[in-house]
Amino acid sequence: MERILDPVDPRSSEYYIPHHAVFRPESTATPLRFIFNASANSSNGVSLNSILLNGGTVQPELFSIISRFKTYKYAFSADIQKMYRQISVDELDRNLHRILWKPNQFAPVETYRLRTVTYGTTCAPFLATRALAALAEEEQSEFPQAAATLLTDVCVDDILGGSNNLEETKALQHQLQQCENTFNAVASNIGWRQPLGLSGPLITSAKIFLQRLWLQKLNWNDIVPPNDLNDWLKFLKDLPAVNKLEIPRCAIITNSVTIDLHCFCDASNKAYGAVLYLCSKNESGEVQTNILCSKSRVCPIKATTTPRLELSAALLLDRLVSKVISFIQIPINHIYMWSDSTIALAWIKTPHEKLKSYVSNRVKTINTLCPNFDWRHENSADNPADLISRGTSATNLVNNSLWFHGPTFIKSDICFPVETIELNNNEFLNEVTTSCESVLICNSSNE
Repeated sequence: MERILDPVDPRSSEYYIPHHAVFRPESTATPLRFIFNASANSSNGVSLNSILLNGGTVQPELFSIISRFKTYKYAFSADIQKMYRQISVDELDRNLHRILWKPNQFAPVETYRLRTVTYGTTCAPFLATRALAALAEEEQSEFPQAAATLLTDVCVDDILGGSNNLEETKALQHQLQQCENTFNAVASNIGWRQPLGLSGPLITSAKIFLQRLWLQKLNWNDIVPPNDLNDWLKFLKDLPAVNKLEIPRCAIITNSVTIDLHCFCDASNKAYGAVLYLCSKNESGEVQTNILCSKSRVCPIKATTTPRLELSAALLLDRLVSKVISFIQIPINHIYMWSDSTIALAWIKTPHEKLKSYVSNRVKTINTLCPNFDWRHENSADNPADLISRGTSATNLVNNSLWFHGPTFIKSDICFPVETIELNNNEFLNEVTTSCESVLICNSSNE
């Protein structure tokens, strides 16, 4: 920041950003942080944030970045040091970033203005990420690997990079460190990031509990009823068990020659969900199966039939798989879609024109989004998505092989369950439209 000797500048508009300090004694890295509130209204009733545009999203979404991170054999994480403070604000706009400051309690109040992007302004994330993308594009001829990573594997200031070759990974890390002056970044804090959805059943349990409170029409400040509170405290007491989880970062076996994607969905009367597994085989015939990601939804408050919920789970799975295969950078030999609902599968394999509107719309979306998916039936006992549709405790999840590796039959198509589709069930027939033929008979006469 820079000091302003003459606070009055008739050539430009001015805005003073309120700020305060936040003390975190337990933090060794940032025990003291400053918070800037650019949403505070000025004397004319207008705040800086109210007149700024957010600029939109530049970087890929976090879900795709983390899912791709799981496919690398060798990986690292790093952060861009003081990212916002590395980007200058145009001098014409700096008077909108003024602050009042005094170096100590006895000194007079002085006027300063911030010269770099300020955390707390609406456009700050866009300015920082767009500047990073522009620098990556400009310098990609000199730093091709680093530029590619900064364009595809960065979320705000966090880098999740890697490859399937150790030397390439080292070269990538070296490029990121060498281009420090260009990208204003320092690759550091090599560590592990937890992928999204790996503790899906725990998240489902929390979602179900929250919906239970909503159904009681509790306000945010209302006291939780004793029975509900006891259940929540039990959940929290058990939660530290997740610290025992040991999940392989790379979901693919070394020197894999074939990779299949097995995808499961299920629904209960409380929630429905989907979970994906990568099944990879190497030249020696060894097979490895690992969870890739999962997603869940609580059931709508309005009651509906179980087969309809199973169809909603199938639609959720279809969308999740479509999303994953759009960005995952590995060859997938085959995609298997598994459900334990014979009725939902029968609907999916029926032309949507023959079904009633609710089911027809969802079946049409499923078959339009990814028309070549291989939908199959499997037993409920072997369905890992059953866990995410019902929720479970941390203790039960920690050593649950079905959740983290899927059912054993996915290791070989010889062991696949026998196909079972139910076409005469009343639940199925209730959603099939009935048609009748009408014949118009005309009698003509010369009279």
